[in-house]
Amino acid sequence: MVLVVDALDGCEDDDIGLIVQLLAQLRILRSVRFRVFVTSRPETPIRYSFNDISTANYRDFVLHNMFKSIVSCDISVFLRHELARIRKSRHLPIEWPDEKSISELTQASDGQFICAATICRFIGDKDSYPDDRLSFVLQRDYGRRIVEKTAQLDVHHTLTVRDS
Repeated sequence: MVLVVDALDGCEDDDIGLIVQLLAQLRILRSVRFRVFVTSRPETPIRYSFNDISTANYRDFVLHNMFKSIVSCDISVFLRHELARIRKSRHLPIEWPDEKSISELTQASDGQFICAATICRFIGDKDSYPDDRLSFVLQRDYGRRIVEKTAQLDVHHTLTVRDS
């Protein structure tokens, strides 16, 4: 069984420690084997909670420390999927968008999925024409401006994997 806890940092500080301890106790179950994925920003209550359990029970992955090439590849796959969905729903030509546009959008996202997702929502807005929106994003360096804004939010996610 796989259990995903997304945005643990969205929980109340008092509950975070309890949640982490309960997740760590899943290891003692013998009838079911669990793998738990927790995503979060590395806020103090979360770091302290994981400090209270054995490091043999989990691994930390800081996403922004991953190789840029891996992240860029993942973002490219995401953009291809989302833009294909937009293309199909809006009955656009099969060649839309072209490879150059996907490459430029991937580069504009600068390794941040929030940027890629924002660009896709903007392009896919139901009250607009996607090709016009795509051109707007590519011509106005919209991706770079989104990256600058999200950097101001100190967006940082840690993926914690607990081995079972």
